[in-house]
Parts: sequence; structure tokens; C-alpha cells
Amino acid sequence: MRLKTAIITLITIFTSSVLLANTLSLEDNGDGTWNVNYSSDDEISGFQFIVDGATINSVSGGAAAAAGFMVSNSSNVALGFSLTGATIPPGVGILVVLDIEGIPESLSGIVVSDSNGNDMGFIYDYNITDGCDLPDFNLYLSDDGSVFYNTSSLIAGFQFEVDGTTIAGASGGTAGAAGFMISANGNIVLGFSLTGATVDGCGTLVEL
Repeated sequence: MRLKTAIITLITIFTSSVLLANTLSLEDNGDGTWNVNYSSDDEISGFQFIVDGATINSVSGGAAAAAGFMVSNSSNVALGFSLTGATIPPGVGILVVLDIEGIPESLSGIVVSDSNGNDMGFIYDYNITDGCDLPDFNLYLSDDGSVFYNTSSLIAGFQFEVDGTTIAGASGGTAGAAGFMISANGNIVLGFSLTGATVDGCGTLVEL
């Protein structure tokens, strides 16, 4: 039997000290200001992002100010860089503090550069708590090893890699409940059905 496999993009987001993913997230301070939190695996020499669904009044503070960055903003774009070659060290913290009118939905158009001017591939951390929070055709690895999924197509098999770590085992989730054969080797997880069973909808695909 030939398996029809739904193609899914794996989004790996870790918040532990073992592996730092390159992410930005928003945190409400409750007074009209929002922290833009960052997690970075390398030095940051500049950044730009769009605030969706709200208007930026001002940008200040955070690690950008501590590093002496020049920061500026338009109604929905924030920009920061150094004129002296200073960088923000890798790790986690508050990048900047936004004074915002309205409730922001997310950050988009994110460009964060390293000390060589290369784009570091930052993404917005939606603080996913369930697979149904994801866009269609996406996987998300939570910090406790749950692989969340959301798909509008049937999944008859899957394979993905987890960067930066070794997987001790994989089991359970809706794949396990559907009777999938699930295996893990190094940093690769593989799952498929010998009986033609499928998984769809959203939830937890497998536990690592």
C-alpha cells in the first residue's frame, strides 16, 4: 500500500537552557506597555519587526537600550541597530519595551541580524498551548516534549527531525491512539500505519 503523506512544516521552539531558539514574543505589562521578549542563540546586531493590530507610540528600554542601540518606530514598525558595532549577547531577556495603543495580535516581518549582518531566522512565538492554536499544516514542539499538530488533510505517515538534541523515545499522542508504528533514532522521529489508519484535525501527534 502506498502511503499518502501530508506534508507538514516542523516548528521547533525550545525555551530551556539546552537549546535557544531564535524567537520574539510579546508580554503585556498591564499599563499600556508591552515587553518584546527575545530568545537568541547568537549575538544580535540589529532588528526590525511589525506590530500587528496595534499602533506603536514609542520604543525604549530593554537589552537594546543597554547595548546603546539606536531605536526608532513608525506607527507599526520598530527598528533598532548600533552605530558602534555593539551587540546584544545571546540568551533570553527583554529586547525593547513598546508603548502601544490597542492590543497587539502578533509580530510579523521580523528581521534580526547577527554581527555579520546575516538574518538569524527569528520567528514569532505564539505561546502555543494546544495544537488547535497552530496554523494549518504545522507542527510545534513544546518545551515538555509534546508535538502539537494541526492539519486539514489526513496524515497517514510522518517524519521529522528535532534540531540540537537526541530523542530518547517517542510514543503516545493521537498517532499512538491510531495504532501508528512510532520510532525515534538520534534526532529523527518516524510514524506510519500498517493498517491504513490516519490522523487528522488538531491535538498532540506524539510525545517525545
